[in-house]
Amino acid sequence: MVPLGRPEDFTNEWSYTALSRARDPVHVHLTAERADRSDRREIAPSPRERTAQEAINAMRAAMGRREREDLAIDQVAPRGRARVPGEAAAEANERAQRQQLALDLDGPAVTERVPEVLRALRGPEPLRAIEDRVGLDVSGREAIEGARQALTDLPRKALAERAERLHELATTFPHHRVEAARRADQLSRIREEQRDAHENVGRHLARLDHLGPLSRVFGRADRAFTEQALANWTERAQESDEQVAELARRVDADRQERAAWFDEHGEEFIEFSAAKVELHTRDRQARERRINDIRRDPPTWVTERVGPRPDDPAAREPWDRAAAHLDDYRHAFGLPPDNEQPSRSDYRQRHAWEDVHKAATEALKMHPERPLVERPAPQLDHDIGLGL
Repeated sequence: MVPLGRPEDFTNEWSYTALSRARDPVHVHLTAERADRSDRREIAPSPRERTAQEAINAMRAAMGRREREDLAIDQVAPRGRARVPGEAAAEANERAQRQQLALDLDGPAVTERVPEVLRALRGPEPLRAIEDRVGLDVSGREAIEGARQALTDLPRKALAERAERLHELATTFPHHRVEAARRADQLSRIREEQRDAHENVGRHLARLDHLGPLSRVFGRADRAFTEQALANWTERAQESDEQVAELARRVDADRQERAAWFDEHGEEFIEFSAAKVELHTRDRQARERRINDIRRDPPTWVTERVGPRPDDPAAREPWDRAAAHLDDYRHAFGLPPDNEQPSRSDYRQRHAWEDVHKAATEALKMHPERPLVERPAPQLDHDIGLGL
């Protein structure tokens, strides 16, 4: 089957009928020309032809435009009308086919953003603790990324074994990066104080030279003030000199220890870090695949809580977020959340439970079809946790 037409011709009803009935692959041919304006060429210039992407975008917009009107009985009381047997199943099937057509039309050129991980289950970045302990510069990050790309075919078990050895290796690092950075910052600050103190010593020595020997007789007050200030700044300069000398030795030792450690363990550190990053990348990609599968074919444990995935883009975002949170909870705790709050002692699961049901409530509120779900979210108590 090969439909041909302008993008505006593919309205919701026409495209659904034409594109969902064929048994063989369907190839759609779009014309780039816009609506006929031949009767206005004398008073207005013809617009330029669309690009291929503009034609596809116009078709996508047309597929969301409905030409039919709802029956009066549907407009007045859609919930009160008794459904004909099989009507609900037919509507669900039609909705799924329309949604699949939209997903197929989007294709690889349109990427829908995957919602973030459920807040209560969101873990730190894979190398966060290692960066705090050891520290990574730009070259180190590039080396880890290069090593990670060489591990893409390694089995997960082997990756996990290497990633587990990273923490043990990091404990052999001779000092804590944060403490070493604090010493380096302190050295920089004291060196500024040192320069300021020596400049003031020089300024007051010049002032005494300017006053001259006669100031001991005719300018004693001014000379006494300058001599006292000189003594104070000289003492501060000596203290700064001692602090700088001590800190400089420690900062230099930090640098030498770091260089020696990387000379001995640098290759292992890069390899183990790359394994940990690769594991994190695989987990993120697996989650994205699960959520995209849910979008294409929502399972019962999702639809019974938030209904079918809506066609309206504005309503899809909260639906996608609720579905992703349901999947996060199910993946973390083995089962989707029920209507009974988890134990107060498990704060992580309890907070995740609350966030999932809040997202489900918001998704149902934004859903244009206002579906009657089988397992509605419970009414959350806003005072949860106050009695702990």
